[in-house]
Amino acid sequence: MKFIITILFLLVYSSYSQFEELENENLFENTLIESEESEIFDDIEYYIVHPISLQNTNSLFLSRLPLINSEIAVRIVDLVQVQGINNYKALFDSLDLSQAQRYVLTNCTYFSQSRRSIPANLNVRIRTNYQFENVAGFEKSKFQGDKLNYYTKVSSNFNNMSGGILFDKDVGEPNYFDFISGYLSWDYSNFHIIVGDYSVEFGLGNILWRNFGFRKSPDVISPMRYEAKGILPYRSSIESNFFRGIAISNIYSLVKKSDLKFSLFVSKQFRHSTIDSIESLVTSLKNDGLFRTDLEISRKGNLEENILGSMIDYRIKNLQVSIAGFYYEYPFKLATQSSSVFKGKNGKNLSLFASYNLKNNYLRTEISRDAENYISAKLNYIVRENNYDFTVGLRSFPEFYRAQYGYIFGESSSASNEFGVYAGFDLKKFKNIKISIYADFYSTYGRTYYIPLNVSGVDLLSDFLYEINRDMLINLRFRYEIKNQLIELNNIKLIENIYRVSFRSDLKAKITDASYCRMRFEVVNRDRELNKAEEWGFAIFGEYKAEIFYNFSVGLRMSYYDTDSFNSAIWQYEYTMPGYAFNFPLYAHGMRFYLFTDYEINKFIRFWIKYSLLQKNNVKNISSGYNEIKGNKDNRLTVQLDFYF
Repeated sequence: MKFIITILFLLVYSSYSQFEELENENLFENTLIESEESEIFDDIEYYIVHPISLQNTNSLFLSRLPLINSEIAVRIVDLVQVQGINNYKALFDSLDLSQAQRYVLTNCTYFSQSRRSIPANLNVRIRTNYQFENVAGFEKSKFQGDKLNYYTKVSSNFNNMSGGILFDKDVGEPNYFDFISGYLSWDYSNFHIIVGDYSVEFGLGNILWRNFGFRKSPDVISPMRYEAKGILPYRSSIESNFFRGIAISNIYSLVKKSDLKFSLFVSKQFRHSTIDSIESLVTSLKNDGLFRTDLEISRKGNLEENILGSMIDYRIKNLQVSIAGFYYEYPFKLATQSSSVFKGKNGKNLSLFASYNLKNNYLRTEISRDAENYISAKLNYIVRENNYDFTVGLRSFPEFYRAQYGYIFGESSSASNEFGVYAGFDLKKFKNIKISIYADFYSTYGRTYYIPLNVSGVDLLSDFLYEINRDMLINLRFRYEIKNQLIELNNIKLIENIYRVSFRSDLKAKITDASYCRMRFEVVNRDRELNKAEEWGFAIFGEYKAEIFYNFSVGLRMSYYDTDSFNSAIWQYEYTMPGYAFNFPLYAHGMRFYLFTDYEINKFIRFWIKYSLLQKNNVKNISSGYNEIKGNKDNRLTVQLDFYF
């Protein structure tokens, strides 16, 4: 009965979701999951601090921004530097951009005469996160370090050179510089070199991508149009799947508006793994970046990895053809059960990518081969018109295809064992209304790690966004998912379907020029076809943020949730300070509260504080394993300090 009342309440109080800062949420709520970092997120944060001048840049630099491809970059440079456009309104009126692309441009670029602030040549960021309660790792004396958690990042940008260094330590780790990452990047004309840590994007991600990519979300078109950025500095604290060494690229201008780009990268990295010393086999890779116990520490940096790779891109007018390949080698044979890890001691991945644009039609495909000669393929087609955008994508990755650094835009992120058809549609006919729909049909070629049979499913989403006026927006979202699984009922193994339906309603209203409030209601129903074990989940939150003084603001959020289990959990995205965001799962019964402040002391120093409280009712412990807390409360304090020079 309470859920019927809730749905009626939702229909009456329909809501909103997107002022400028909430575009960030649409971009990242499905990519971060439980991680506090995302490389694309880090890139946006970097360019917010070191924005690009639209009147003094070129299309090559501009196309390094997330979501801004080379075609858009060329048009922007022409509109600004040739046609004289000098404000974002006129620029956006001349371009067909998504809300996400507008968000990136307004936050990561500037017009010289209307600069919000002087771009920093040097930024120093220090952050610490303190958990008041002791976890089981300390109570059982398993953690070798203390409770100190800190993150320090220094980034610099001067003329054609940029660089950065990052230090990170997790709770319980004994080394105060447990993870160190850094890079130095230099551009001269069409030549680019990176020394240190870097990542590589190629084509549609069949063999080379970063740790995370865009997942299925209400932004149904942008992920399919996202253009690989090539070789990029690594700015994240995620301790896996990046390269360490040297990477160079150079662009040669040819005749008839064509160019040739050649890239070469060399990497020598030490991965974290479990090694069977008797059989000389690697049985698993450790990618969580946690080294707190004796066992975890014993797996740190014990596997040498050597990689040599290159890419060639040829562009002429509307056509691009690219080839990429790399060779990898390890001292021990990799024999893990993971579909996202290479097999064997060495091998090579090869890939061919092609893209063709004709007016408002875009066709892109990538065909790749792994070390065992398994072939994967993707094909994307996009149509962009004044009143609508449409895209359809096919993906095919055999069961035993292995591309450790690849990425799928689909149900799974691992480039293996999936066939799928994705279609997305944006209706833009009405000025203040946007309707987005996607449908994804997928199936595995073979069994999965957890389920000994082929898994298939359907994922449907519809999103309605209505901008009532400049101070209020309404957003309704409906999602329907079906997935099959194997169960044992009365000692008989059967296949059943699992149905998951969710409905979300968001409301945000601008109260004054310096304050806003926001409210969200979400309800989830999960049902099983054979074993009638219906589950419900419900969550509500209210949020308020106000600028008390011109340089000081405060905000808070209070969430209440009630779900039958983790299977009906409701995820909430939290972003309260630059560079620190994550998706938090609310399940069981309880509340979550956080309070945050933002204080700009002067133009050189800025300070953030966040206090959070998670409370679960009717439980004796929170979490499990080494992270288990005795009691039903989890209190944390996060402090971040930024210096700009």
